[in-house]
Amino acid sequence: MKLNLGENIRKHRRRLDMTQDELADRLGVSFQSVSRWENGTTYPDMELLPEIADLFSVTVDALMGVDRMTEEKKVMAYLDEFREAIGYGRIDECIRIAREGVAEFPNNYAMLVKLMYALFIEGDSDGSNPDWEEASHRNDPEIVSLGERIVKSCPDEDIRNEAKRILAFNHCEMGRKAEGREIYETLPLFEHCRELNIGWALEDEEKIRENELWYLTTGFDLVYSGLWQCCDRRPVEEQPAFLDAMEQIEDLRHGGKRRIGSEHYSEYQFAVKRAEVCAGLGKTEEMFASLRKAAEETAAFDRWHDDETMVFPFEGERTESRTKYETGVSGSARQRMKERDLPRAAFDPYRDSEEFRAIADMLG
Repeated sequence: MKLNLGENIRKHRRRLDMTQDELADRLGVSFQSVSRWENGTTYPDMELLPEIADLFSVTVDALMGVDRMTEEKKVMAYLDEFREAIGYGRIDECIRIAREGVAEFPNNYAMLVKLMYALFIEGDSDGSNPDWEEASHRNDPEIVSLGERIVKSCPDEDIRNEAKRILAFNHCEMGRKAEGREIYETLPLFEHCRELNIGWALEDEEKIRENELWYLTTGFDLVYSGLWQCCDRRPVEEQPAFLDAMEQIEDLRHGGKRRIGSEHYSEYQFAVKRAEVCAGLGKTEEMFASLRKAAEETAAFDRWHDDETMVFPFEGERTESRTKYETGVSGSARQRMKERDLPRAAFDPYRDSEEFRAIADMLG
């Protein structure tokens, strides 16, 4: 098996922002020796390998590049375990899994970014952690440290951009919007992204399978998300028009068919939003109808355990797996609605009504 020792020494030295002279000084060898190692002309003495590996915080095998396949298999196992845990909102377990993976593979960026993400979700106000605020302040320094390390050293652009998004969002959530904006501005422009432009290089059958599917799914998602964000920024009197447009987009996307999997969760959130708007406008009957709809969608989401498949009129077949759905919410969606949504101030005038109590009873 070909050793990648010189290449790995160069990679880890650059990751630590060390010059060849500095590495040589740390190891007590000449600059020329380090240069020859990295060029593949010679190898370090065997007794130096543990010291070099320790300096770079990797194993000797990883430094020599002989256990890459083993590492990839183990990392995939960690990531599969992580996905299943986060699918059910078990954030403590996600953090444990990520820390174990990072402890075993301290320079695996796929594991590092998952640890970063789990720490961020633990402090997310929209999750189910009652101590989210304490967690957000506790985890902030580690999230920043991990993010800056990944952005600076990771060779994989996709992982770097994922770390940038989490890091920027974390800065914004912690009140450092200027820092967050600075990072957001380094992300690739939408019009320059791979998926938007690669269609020119694809054959017809590939365009249908790859490119056109991306256009359709991304187009629906962007329009829906844009309407949601605009809705939140408008006076309550203008919000129903945005909600109606969002509902029309989803009906067009589904062809009037039932929802599947995670869509029940987004439908529940949408129904609660509409109920809140109706409450603000004094539209009592519509408010109760939306709250009943939300309760029904939470029940449907909580029943979702097996893979579900649906054929969309424009996007084709899609299968959703419960273990691949990421959420920071543990427990049931019904419990969340009862504990987080029904107590909203907008519903205070209706709280003692028989219909409101009936909706609460639907949630268990």
